[in-house]
Amino acid sequence: MIPWCVSRNKTVYDALCKQRNSVIDGRRLFAALFDEDNERSESFDLETSREYEGSPNDVSQVEAEGISCFKCLMTFTNPDDTDLLCSHFDGSAKFQVFCPTSTLCMKRTVQYKSKTSAVTTVQRDCAPQKYTSHTYNDADKQWYKKEEIITSAYDEGCFIGEHRGAPTGPPEYCFCSFHLCNSSPSQIGMFNKVYEAILAMLIMRLL
Repeated sequence: MIPWCVSRNKTVYDALCKQRNSVIDGRRLFAALFDEDNERSESFDLETSREYEGSPNDVSQVEAEGISCFKCLMTFTNPDDTDLLCSHFDGSAKFQVFCPTSTLCMKRTVQYKSKTSAVTTVQRDCAPQKYTSHTYNDADKQWYKKEEIITSAYDEGCFIGEHRGAPTGPPEYCFCSFHLCNSSPSQIGMFNKVYEAILAMLIMRLL
């Protein structure tokens, strides 16, 4: 039987299922897991199903050293979490979490522009790297769940994501591999500050 996959997200399906024999495009995969219109994550767990012909003993649990990252909330459902909103991020210990199924920290920056101003939002979290698959064993006619950590899902560094027509600029994604590394300011914000400083210097010279 040909292996098959299921996924709620077409982009995730294309990345994981249609290209199973090639390197997973981490940038497309990560962007697919986020809804840019309402700034929330759809799902951090990637789920697929496939036929498995080996021994059930080959199905292992999640194994990862884990990493400590800063995490903040874009929205909240519990009133007690209001102080953990990204708009209140101050780099303090209350925003520190341990990510047992990640080897990278992530930071996502989006800039909202209007005719008169611009507002930058920064989301910090563990990188979504847990890959869940379901394998079928012909011997005992049962499905088994397997969870793995995709350590090669993303490259370290920052890149600009796709612009999907939302009333914002394209998001910036950053990944890093040492503890609490996602506390730094966004490159978008830093670029804007440098640009404004250079522009001010040019104006001063022209006056």
